[in-house]
Amino acid sequence: MAEKKRNSDKDSVKSAARWRCVAGVLVLLSLGLLVAVIVLAVKKNENTQTDADSVIAKLKCKGGDSVIDTSEPENPGVFDGLTHKELKSIQEYIYGVSELNLARPKEAKINSSYLYGSDYFPPKKSEALQYLDRNGNKPAREARLIIFRGDKTPPIVEEYIVGPLPKPTYHKLLKSTARKNPVPYAHRPLGGVELGELFGHLYSVIDREVGYLLKDSYDATFTHCGKKCLTSFVSPVSSAILKKDVRKMWILAKYNIEYYSIQPVDIAFLANIDGSDSSKFYIETVVYADQVYSSLQALAAAYNSTSNPINKSKVEFPKYDENLFSAMFRRGPPSSSSSSNNPQRPAKSVEPDGKRYSIKHGEITFQGWKFNFRMSTLTGPQIYDVRFGGERIAYEIGLQEIAVFYSGQSAAQRAADYIDSGILVGTHADALVPDADCPESSTFLPTTFLSDTASDPVRKPKSVCIFEVDTGIPLRRHLSYSYAEGSFYSGLSDIVLTVRTILTLVNYDYVFDFVFHQSGALEIRTISTGYIISSFYTDKKGPYGFKIHDNMIGNIHHHMFHWKADVDVLGTSNRYETLDISDEDVNNTCRPDSRTSSTPRSGSTEV
Repeated sequence: MAEKKRNSDKDSVKSAARWRCVAGVLVLLSLGLLVAVIVLAVKKNENTQTDADSVIAKLKCKGGDSVIDTSEPENPGVFDGLTHKELKSIQEYIYGVSELNLARPKEAKINSSYLYGSDYFPPKKSEALQYLDRNGNKPAREARLIIFRGDKTPPIVEEYIVGPLPKPTYHKLLKSTARKNPVPYAHRPLGGVELGELFGHLYSVIDREVGYLLKDSYDATFTHCGKKCLTSFVSPVSSAILKKDVRKMWILAKYNIEYYSIQPVDIAFLANIDGSDSSKFYIETVVYADQVYSSLQALAAAYNSTSNPINKSKVEFPKYDENLFSAMFRRGPPSSSSSSNNPQRPAKSVEPDGKRYSIKHGEITFQGWKFNFRMSTLTGPQIYDVRFGGERIAYEIGLQEIAVFYSGQSAAQRAADYIDSGILVGTHADALVPDADCPESSTFLPTTFLSDTASDPVRKPKSVCIFEVDTGIPLRRHLSYSYAEGSFYSGLSDIVLTVRTILTLVNYDYVFDFVFHQSGALEIRTISTGYIISSFYTDKKGPYGFKIHDNMIGNIHHHMFHWKADVDVLGTSNRYETLDISDEDVNNTCRPDSRTSSTPRSGSTEV
């Protein structure tokens, strides 16, 4: 019996253990099922939320299928600029033309023939429209080349048309009714080859003859100067002023520190740089301390004279530190907050649903707008085939020239008349900085061109930026307070697309904007920034500007921006209307016959 009881107790223990095991498994299964149910519920909720977000996104971003392709086209259109592939093929072709005898960039000298620059040569408007609007043949793509022929007698400048691209087979002189081709060598624009050779020679000549004078007067020289050096700002003298085809240039001395154009010293040199032999270039006039001398030797003799002493200039070399007025160091507390100890970040532009514009190579679309952009090497930013609502409103709108004319007491300042296409303005669009030059969300476009100092096509990756921005001004709005007037509000923000490039032409930075409004208005905007060109202040120079710092005057000058606008509203045959506004005498009464003179007139002219 006792043994049976022990066996029965063992069976009971085993049975209880089995049940505990089963219960544990059931608990684990229950927990597993609970977790699975929770996961499925969460998953379902996520799917539901995702579906809802998707619907909201579709509502928010209707048409949000923008394409951003900033690459170069394989088959460029009639408005695309020259591609890297085309520029390489131009180089291969033109350097193989034996009669031109072109030196490669690394070997080019003033007395050799070399390629100065290139640009796309657009087809005639009639040919382009025949292709775009009437299914005509696509015009051949061609390039325009400027070639300096320094090895010819006499040396000349020639312009050629090369084509068809991308595999050129011909070159021919550009024929134009606007000017001669070729032109005298003295009329050539400034380039890197010439400037390098020019300063290498003339700086040595100046220091050899009057280097001690520069050291005494300004504590600096042009060569072998260590940390106390002079540099210069050049000012070519127009042949129209000289009344003959001779190349001359003023060299305005400056301290070689930030920023040098506002660190003048009181000496300037007129260099005769005519011809193509740089060893024959010389200084023919010097202006020192408001006195004019016929040569470097004449200045040295007068400076050293004890019997007839001259006025002498004396300026200490500026101390270069963070407090130097012309330096680019940031000074002062942040202006964006009430406390310098708690600087705050500025407001930002955002694109909550992505970009609303599309870019396909050089073609840009936004809302009802569609147009093509390119950067001309010679003249800068251009837009073509500008359409709104599917209708062409302009065939071409583009910068043609920038000119700056200065006043001054001396011939060196008066001769500072700059025609900026002479330094290929389109090549000076470079290095736009996100969140400073353009909003951080901008799309950046590159430009590519040939240079007289580079063996391969030069590519600048951030020459142009494109962005959408709220102007902060309502495009339209009306609030009706009165029930009788409808009791409503209607308004629309003026959100615009901006295509921007900034041309840095030595000291000046010009911001150029093409602004496309939703209303169909197109705005062209130019903003000037950068640094001025200054002169050394003296009492004689005072009437020609404003004293803006010690020893510095800002000469009065004028900037001009020349644009071409080929407007095609409802076709190519447009007309414009002028209004002649005149005054009239009326009696201050309510009589209907009080009017005594005729109404304003208007007239129209076909173009």
